Amino acid sequence: MIAPQLQSLEEEVDLQFINMVKEYHSISKDTIDEPIDRIDHKEFSFFDTSLKKRSLHKIQASKESIFFRDKEELEIIQLGNYFHKALELSNMSSVNVQHLHISEKVKHLIIAFLESSFIKEKQILQHYHEYTFSYEEGANRIEGIIDLIIETKDCIYIIDYKLSNLDDIAYTKQLSVYKNYMMRVSNKKIDTYLYSIYKQEFKKVTC
Repeated sequence: MIAPQLQSLEEEVDLQFINMVKEYHSISKDTIDEPIDRIDHKEFSFFDTSLKKRSLHKIQASKESIFFRDKEELEIIQLGNYFHKALELSNMSSVNVQHLHISEKVKHLIIAFLESSFIKEKQILQHYHEYTFSYEEGANRIEGIIDLIIETKDCIYIIDYKLSNLDDIAYTKQLSVYKNYMMRVSNKKIDTYLYSIYKQEFKKVTC
């Protein structure tokens, strides 16, 4: 029974023209009128709309951890950490370094970096410190932190700081991952460099 107030909305519908699942049309009216125990059971099909999660292998784009042998090595690493943080606070300006509450040794190292011809000759549009990234490649999720990205009109420079040695093959592999990511997000030319904090020198790495 339809409520009186809804009778004006009543409409005769031809089920042949309704977008029913195909299994419905394969069942005749005669079949519907048959006793339930004589009807063949048929399964209705549905689209699989479940979201399937992929299992990704996580890769960290950095050199393996170093085991320190003595106090001097620990102090060197600590100095490197100060360099990272203080350079970020400097905002790429050697003037700002003078106002930082850091040791004179760290100040000297940072000013040497900022006053280098490599940095001073660049017309920097943007720069990014400790740039965190991640991307998927096949079954792998690759993650890493780029020490410094410098963007100019025509090029993006990826710079990775090292304390002294710049010849480890692992560094080249590390920079190739950084470059691979950057090629996904920029159409500009991309150059990769290592910088030795103690030797105060840049090394271009082809990868």
